[in-house]
Amino acid sequence: WTKGSPQHVDANAISTLFPSEFFDESFAAVRSPVTRLVSAFRFQRDVEALIGPDVSLAEWLTRVHRTRNRAPWQFDNHTRLMDDIVPQSARIFRLEDGLDAVVPWLQDIAGAECSLPQTITPHNVTDKRLVFERKAIRPVIPTQNEIALIHRYYRDDFERFHYHPLTGDPIQHPV
Repeated sequence: WTKGSPQHVDANAISTLFPSEFFDESFAAVRSPVTRLVSAFRFQRDVEALIGPDVSLAEWLTRVHRTRNRAPWQFDNHTRLMDDIVPQSARIFRLEDGLDAVVPWLQDIAGAECSLPQTITPHNVTDKRLVFERKAIRPVIPTQNEIALIHRYYRDDFERFHYHPLTGDPIQHPV
């Protein structure tokens, strides 16, 4: 479990390290598998330079999938199934719905004596980092075949977190 960042530790490692009653509450911010993997691809290609500039998203996805069982922590768990990382008991917030929804939930848990900021500002945004580092912004628009690959490899994430299999868009579900 130490091969990745603490915020990306998988649920199995968490349950091994901490007894179930250790945490009063838990939550996770999840993201569409499509936008999450496109983002991970762009970050590894354009910021970390661990992917060659001519490697396509489909080629990279296939490589990641082939090595997933041998090295599930690769790319700091950014390519791991969210279903592996997020405990079943966690409250789920989807980035597409806005992270500001986390604030009232946390405020309710913390109580009135604790004053929290009312918004959550995004940090570590790839395009902002590329501008800061004076690197070219090279967007990636996944093809239908690439979205189908992502769905095939990350089916559990699409189903558990309610994302449309053909687009990766959020599907409304009861909270």
